[in-house]
Amino acid sequence: MTYHQDVFLPAWEQLRPTLCKWGDTGLEFIPTGPMMCCTVMWHHDESTFYTNYGHNICWVHHSKHAMLYAEGEGVLLMVADFVSANYGWLHTLDGTLQDQMLFKAGKA
Repeated sequence: MTYHQDVFLPAWEQLRPTLCKWGDTGLEFIPTGPMMCCTVMWHHDESTFYTNYGHNICWVHHSKHAMLYAEGEGVLLMVADFVSANYGWLHTLDGTLQDQMLFKAGKA
């Protein structure tokens, strides 16, 4: 918490005058003055998915047997990428390469 209050937030506040302002209708403010260029912020986006993420609950008649499902959350897939309000998802200018990582985790 100390790092956030004493380092991160003050650094972010120093960048504020050079940031573009976005609103409902798009770009609303472009910095002017001695610093004529915008600082572009890139955000790291990371999502995690499991194969057994959904929980199936159902009623089974007493004369039938319930289906068995694997225990645990199952195989994990992590997707990591960078995104900017100015440029969208990070990729090369021609769009052929992107900076996205798929990570399949497991016991092995």
